[in-house]
Amino acid sequence: MPKIDVYGLSKEHIKQLETASLNEFGESNLSLMARKILLDSISIPTELKIIPDTTAVKNRLEVRISSKEMNALSQIATNENVSINRYVALLVKQHLYKHAPLTEG
Repeated sequence: MPKIDVYGLSKEHIKQLETASLNEFGESNLSLMARKILLDSISIPTELKIIPDTTAVKNRLEVRISSKEMNALSQIATNENVSINRYVALLVKQHLYKHAPLTEG
């Protein structure tokens, strides 16, 4: 896959962008943020795509949904090249970071 480098950003700008990415996507991922902004600028809609933290303790949750909802999730996950489980986890993570207060501890 081709690589794009971005020049001219100060350390402070990078910190601010990392914070904005954390607020928008649930983690500090400048590549994801840049991809979304660039594709949106040429009217190519993008779905959330975050590589989750694999070092975190993992918990399981069972969610019951209809066949229609499962088919929709399957299609979106397939389009994003991730599993349904990963896609749902990313949706939950995004929602939590956008709507829940972040506290230390």
